[in-house]
Amino acid sequence: MAIPIADIAWVRAELARFLELTTLYHPPDPPGVTFITSRMSNRGEQKDSAASAQVVEQILDRVLPRWRTETPDSRVNRWCRHREAAQRAEAVLERDTEVRARLGDDAPDLNAAAMRPWAWEGGCAAAVAERALP
Repeated sequence: MAIPIADIAWVRAELARFLELTTLYHPPDPPGVTFITSRMSNRGEQKDSAASAQVVEQILDRVLPRWRTETPDSRVNRWCRHREAAQRAEAVLERDTEVRARLGDDAPDLNAAAMRPWAWEGGCAAAVAERALP
């Protein structure tokens, strides 16, 4: 099943912006001071990350409906769960067509109940066989 999104380019741009804002890095130590810590910060301002997250959460709800429960939470940083889900959503959007084709999801749906009764009575095979006889 294709993902029902009207503007995939916009969605991918929003995901990329969020990932850029929430990239983790070790902030530089003040001059003349050395801190030994595992503390990491986000590249973007907190207000920008929060504003971007508001949009990204709606995208994730559409692309990965169970992201809040299936993506592990992290104590490292407030945005780690969101980041992993955004990375997964990006992969889904990038490779959805390929995955559906390779897994056979692009095959047409056939509803047996909607077929004519003669399809089940051998009518089709019998008609073909009659035409093939000289």
